Amino acid sequence: MLASTEHRSSQAKMSIAYRHPSVVQSTQQSLLAALADLDVEYEGDLETVRQSSADDWLKLTVIRTLQERYQEQQTSYVRQLARLRGQLRRSPRGSITGSEQ
Repeated sequence: MLASTEHRSSQAKMSIAYRHPSVVQSTQQSLLAALADLDVEYEGDLETVRQSSADDWLKLTVIRTLQERYQEQQTSYVRQLARLRGQLRRSPRGSITGSEQ
């Protein structure tokens, strides 16, 4: 599950330089969907680890790693959304013409 989340994360790290509000809205929806997918996969991974027969110390180690990765990926999506929304606020009439990243 982690590999698919990492792949989407790399796809979502695209330049946020749009010219049409519908593209901005579509990108925002994609980022929100990716964030929701990340949450579902993270919870599923946690449940898998918790139910495994591995030693408790190993479970804790894996859970810490999952938490770190989740927080990094979540932060990336949230930053992209904030940057996108910031561009929307700064653009005249909601039209984005800059190439900020």
